[in-house]
Amino acid sequence: MTRRSPIGDEIDSDPNFEEKWSCIQKVARGIMVVLVLAGLAGVFGRGPFSKTTAEAQGVRLRVQYERFPRFRTPATLEIDIPRQTSTQAQVQLTGDMMKKLSIQQVMPMPALTQPLPNGAIFTFNLPSKSNSAKVVFVQQAGAVGLASGEVALKGSPPIQFNQFIYP
Repeated sequence: MTRRSPIGDEIDSDPNFEEKWSCIQKVARGIMVVLVLAGLAGVFGRGPFSKTTAEAQGVRLRVQYERFPRFRTPATLEIDIPRQTSTQAQVQLTGDMMKKLSIQQVMPMPALTQPLPNGAIFTFNLPSKSNSAKVVFVQQAGAVGLASGEVALKGSPPIQFNQFIYP
């Protein structure tokens, strides 16, 4: 039903259309608020929910990684290695994360690196006076999508994790 304005014939109004349009605007505003809050929280990159930690059962190995790295943007993978009886630790990185996220830098430098078909083994010299050592891998995503990976110390069960690489 179209109403004519008492002022003149130029202005028409459609209450049904205006009600639908108002509903669409409210939904669009709600979606925008949710997207802004998700971005601030780190769902689309850096933020408080972007980084998470995974731990192995029975071993004090901890891995901190970014859940949502971005394409062609540096991301970190931090590994806390517990002090063992040996002065060296072998860290094995495997999975399709090794294909989708290239390693740009390793801190500290490994004493030895051995390639694997789906990853690599990095051998690190551990400090003698410390209870643990921290190793940081700086990675850069070269592909978009889901990437899964595993981190393990030689002779211990692996820590499995997933990342979603945003474009």
